[in-house]
Amino acid sequence: GDLWQLRNELNKLIHYVQGKSAAEITASDVKEMTQGKFSDNIFALTDAWGSKNLRLAGKLLEDQFSLSAAPEYLTSILLRHFKILAQIKEAQAFGKRESDITAQSGLHPFVVKKSLAQAAKFTLEQLQMIVNRLTEIDYSFKSGRGEIKTLLDLLLAKNI
Repeated sequence: GDLWQLRNELNKLIHYVQGKSAAEITASDVKEMTQGKFSDNIFALTDAWGSKNLRLAGKLLEDQFSLSAAPEYLTSILLRHFKILAQIKEAQAFGKRESDITAQSGLHPFVVKKSLAQAAKFTLEQLQMIVNRLTEIDYSFKSGRGEIKTLLDLLLAKNI
């Protein structure tokens, strides 16, 4: 959907092929020289994980790492997402309705609506555990005691 990026990627491929004196752009040229926008798929990742579509979440997580997404960026986005789900789940436990949650949280109504459906798939305890584990993963990475990819894969594999 980003024509500006598409134009730039095509120009990069054209110049690359001209440098090789090849007549056409191959699939391997595309894989080697272009990079998808990992920021677009980060929301697909959070949605898949939040909807408990763990197979898709695992694939999208792998895609993020193959596109060289910054590990701390992934962790922070996932942490934010699950904090929102926990916040919404807790508000529901206190009898808050969608409109109340939207007004009190300051979140966009679309985010609240989508998050309500995802929060329903978890208990509050599960969401708190995920938030705690993501916080530990972030700390482990920043203190040099763990690799985020492995730690996130393990968390996802717990099938929570």
